[in-house]
Amino acid sequence: MPLLARDNAQEWELPSEGLHDAVCCDVVDLGESETRWGKRHRVQLRWQLDEETSDGKPMLAMRTLGLSLAEKSTLRPLLEAWRGVRFNAAELKGFDLERLINAPCQVQIMYNVVDDGHTFANVHTVIPPARGRERLIVRYYIRVKDRTDETPIDPTPNDTEDIPF
Repeated sequence: MPLLARDNAQEWELPSEGLHDAVCCDVVDLGESETRWGKRHRVQLRWQLDEETSDGKPMLAMRTLGLSLAEKSTLRPLLEAWRGVRFNAAELKGFDLERLINAPCQVQIMYNVVDDGHTFANVHTVIPPARGRERLIVRYYIRVKDRTDETPIDPTPNDTEDIPF
């Protein structure tokens, strides 16, 4: 039986550029992959935005980062800006990224147009949620680690009791 590969590229609705209210809906462990600095453990943070697609579902934004809290890492300053405080020595020994699930924030989306003309909406900055604004809750999202081929979409909001900041 042949195994056919096809060009099945889809056109995605992009969120508008600028600052969006958001909530972290997933932390995906991508495992180790080859980078220009050698093999690195990578993680993808995913947020639902305050903007909706044409079918009424929350738009998603994602950012892939190295799984490191080293001073020159990309993850550490992103999390420190989001939290509004620097990591202390105890947190630098191990910060559980699962604690980010359901944490509110604002994300800044910036477009990047590549040579072939495709436009990507990139998460440039993550900052604390605006004061006095209603916090978003995760809707219509099943975490990657919990998905199966038979997983129905559950519109039930997740528990927001244990948000770390």
